[in-house]
Amino acid sequence: MTIELSNNEQMRPERIIRMNAVVAKVQLAPSTIYELQASIPPKFPKSFKIVEGGRASGWLESEIDAWVDLRSKGGSHE
Repeated sequence: MTIELSNNEQMRPERIIRMNAVVAKVQLAPSTIYELQASIPPKFPKSFKIVEGGRASGWLESEIDAWVDLRSKGGSHE
């Protein structure tokens, strides 16, 4: 499968966003986000450790944007 990207998408680096930015984008409480991640199957993109062995976690902004886009079209993340 080949994905064609525009020049803007090819040049833009992937951003990692933290919980405060995720909350602002999706307008859900952190506890709700964690609950959706823990469901089986997950109903929200999984966070990951930014530094191996570290405490800080984040999400890829593109995954959060895709989740919001899917929701706005009446879809499900399952």
